[in-house]
Amino acid sequence: MTISIGAKSIAVTAFLSSFGALALSGNYIDITQYGASTSATDNRHAIQNALDQARVSGQTVLIPSGTFKVKGTLIIGDAVTIMGSDRESSKLLQVGEFGAYYDNNNPNNPEYLNNSKGLLYAEAPENGQLSNITIKNMTLEEYVPKGQVRFKHEFQHLISLNGVRNAVIQDLDLNGARGDAIYIGAGISGSNINIHNNNILIKNNIINGIDCNNRNGISVVHGSNITIEGNIIVQTSRSDMPGAIDIEPDQPFHHVQDIKILNNTITGGKAGVGLVSIYLGNGNQHTGGLFVVSGNKINGGLTASAGIFVDVSPKLNRANYTFDIYNNEIKNTARGIKLLGLENLHFNHNRIETTTDAPVIGDSHSSSASSNLNFSYNTFKEIGAMSGNGFQVYNVQWMYWGNNQFSEFGKIDNSFGYIFDFASGSSNNITFINNEFVNWWGRTHYIIQKKPSHTFNVATNKYCGNTVININPANNEFRYNSALCN
Repeated sequence: MTISIGAKSIAVTAFLSSFGALALSGNYIDITQYGASTSATDNRHAIQNALDQARVSGQTVLIPSGTFKVKGTLIIGDAVTIMGSDRESSKLLQVGEFGAYYDNNNPNNPEYLNNSKGLLYAEAPENGQLSNITIKNMTLEEYVPKGQVRFKHEFQHLISLNGVRNAVIQDLDLNGARGDAIYIGAGISGSNINIHNNNILIKNNIINGIDCNNRNGISVVHGSNITIEGNIIVQTSRSDMPGAIDIEPDQPFHHVQDIKILNNTITGGKAGVGLVSIYLGNGNQHTGGLFVVSGNKINGGLTASAGIFVDVSPKLNRANYTFDIYNNEIKNTARGIKLLGLENLHFNHNRIETTTDAPVIGDSHSSSASSNLNFSYNTFKEIGAMSGNGFQVYNVQWMYWGNNQFSEFGKIDNSFGYIFDFASGSSNNITFINNEFVNWWGRTHYIIQKKPSHTFNVATNKYCGNTVININPANNEFRYNSALCN
């Protein structure tokens, strides 16, 4: 199996599957021993019986080669491993009648109850926690008949873990989810207040949304110590949904902390917020933590709002959150990055290329400011191709730009362009040092401009050792204290 990404194809089996065709023996349960069959129209009861037995016996549930249809949800219990014998040929296909099955929101309808939790579902009891769940080496897919709209039930996930400690989701092909391919949350309604997810690894999966008519690829609304690594996500997320990877606690008791998003490849997707989105806004029990976004290759195909989006509410203690964003490549998005409400940011060695509009940095809340922002050794190229807008900056303090390269900012017709615009609000302790501002193509007219509604604290600002190529040095409205360069 191969999937196309732009002009390239990736050989999925060679690239990701570390298992190959498994010759398993020993302590496992083959679902066909419980009556599952590739000719059956519904294997839910047979597979569920195997899962229930595995919870008691500790055996691994094996999905052999073949496509096994499932009408409804399979419940995964404590300390259960479910795996395929071969990543591509072992498939669970969720099917059903499109009426009661997907569209009827009547909770008294048994078909609705059987399917509203998605395909594979685990939820701890109240005040409890499940542990040691592994799902790997097979294909999970949602069947959508020709002519039907995929996005019917945004909470119809392929995998949903709720209140799980120590879980591995690895080496899966996840195709055509209506909601999320993988959801890490707090119950079907998101309201199980006394459960939490911890120590979750989501690695080397391929998530194919097929037609960008689903919710997100991976959603985390409630959990800590979660690593999302080495996944390929293509054509996932509607324009009115957040993005391919969405970290978003959305209930007052939800909290997320210590999240790593590493070495993923994200291509396509409409992503109304960002292909990688971290929004810490609605919960009030956040305790802070480290968020790392590193080594990701993101190509939005000019349909996604941003490559990386982060927003931290002023209601939270922002000083307790640290964001390390480095070694990422972002191409072909509307804004590239949108970073709001951060107080500890290290944004280093990234490459942002080809946006239609302005990247945004700062804080839109007039009563607060982003602070302690470090941008070093980044490359920014062809920014604002349609609008002419470069970075828009609002309400910042202690912001450092060092050793970055900025080139070809502005409209593609060369009629207008700037690199930085300090928009409404105020700023202080802003440093530009040893950066290079380049304009070989004639797009960039201003280095830095300032709106009348923005206030500089001139005495604290620093501008030293920067190189300007083919831009009029007079077109720089940044005001600074030259004595600070001595």
